[in-house]
Amino acid sequence: TEDADIDGDPVVTATVKDKSGTGSVTFTAKPTYWALQQSEDAGKPSDDDEIKTKVKIEKKIIVDDTNAALFNKIGKYSGTTYIYRDSLSGTNVKADNHQAVKVNGYEVNFNDCEDRDISVDDKASVTKITGKVKKLKVASGNVSTIDVDEAPDGITVDNAKTGDISVGDGSVKCNIVISSKATVGNIKVNDDATDAKVKVESGKVGNIDAKNVEVKADDDDFVTTVGDITATTLSFDSEDSKISVGTVKAKDTGSEFTLTGDVTAKGFDYDYYDANLKFDDFQGKVPAPKNAAEDGACISTTNEDDRVEVVGDVDIDGISVEDDSTVTFDGKVNATSVDGSGTMVIKAGNLYVDGDVSGTVLKLSDPTLTKGQTVFTALNDTVNADDFDCYGFTLAKSEGSKVDTFKIDSVQFKGVTINK
Repeated sequence: TEDADIDGDPVVTATVKDKSGTGSVTFTAKPTYWALQQSEDAGKPSDDDEIKTKVKIEKKIIVDDTNAALFNKIGKYSGTTYIYRDSLSGTNVKADNHQAVKVNGYEVNFNDCEDRDISVDDKASVTKITGKVKKLKVASGNVSTIDVDEAPDGITVDNAKTGDISVGDGSVKCNIVISSKATVGNIKVNDDATDAKVKVESGKVGNIDAKNVEVKADDDDFVTTVGDITATTLSFDSEDSKISVGTVKAKDTGSEFTLTGDVTAKGFDYDYYDANLKFDDFQGKVPAPKNAAEDGACISTTNEDDRVEVVGDVDIDGISVEDDSTVTFDGKVNATSVDGSGTMVIKAGNLYVDGDVSGTVLKLSDPTLTKGQTVFTALNDTVNADDFDCYGFTLAKSEGSKVDTFKIDSVQFKGVTINK
């Protein structure tokens, strides 16, 4: 049929009969006498041939709010995936009143179903789920893509498999929970969904881009793995298990990453934000943060049991070491400030400070200490010889026009260290 929109342009619509398959439809159009009279060339084809266009019909099933009250379950029966109501049985899938509808190979679009809970189980296989729902739970089976505008009560993937998951700005409080060794593709949460959170409890997940992310592994015989993570607030807690992640990247001002337990990360990128890499009962190695020299960018221990080794050169605004904790640097460190009463371990000559130092224990990793050996340098007139609490040596300061040099003045016996 042909009609016209408000501007007078022709609008063509077609009706597909019930139970028809999908494919392509070819529309044939001829310019009307009225169109040809508008101007010499307006709407006029180059010759008198008919104008044809081919349109592909989408493989999409739309479930509106009324139907979602009944058709809110997706499952598999005898090798075929259905969206159904009540129960999935041989009687229902063959019923004339459509108690179950085949969805193999189709996108299932829930249209304005914000007050409906949708479940996928019984090893169902779904191409794509879109639209607006209240809650989506994938308990078994495989959903190739989840791309919903809203899911205020969350998305759960439990012992199942999905491809990429994306959530629009309407899901302000949506929690995406991955558990029971689930396998999931990339996860993207719209930045306007400010209170939404991605929680990984167990499984293998691709890249995550969300303001709030929590990886808290709860399976002690399984390594929970995640790809690259871009987040504002991110916490890792391996409990009795292990966590392996790609590169962690700051998403915004005030980004904060907290590591607890057995966590292995490929890298940390502050992306020139004032991010803070924090440790809370962490023992292990981490790569040195990159792009971390902005004001407020920091490395911090917060637990007396922290034993952290930072691998690579560090250029950062602040280092804060909690009492009784230890941070060891194997490369060069350029810092504006060092504070806290814990222990900072570094090789002699590898530290430069251009701000201030406040009471931190400074321990050298060199096998031997020699009087006159350079320990660190600092911007002129910013650090005093007694600002560090030196372990096993005292310092003497040599002032320069731009840089002050701190050398070992005397060596003190501090006890025996066993090198295993």
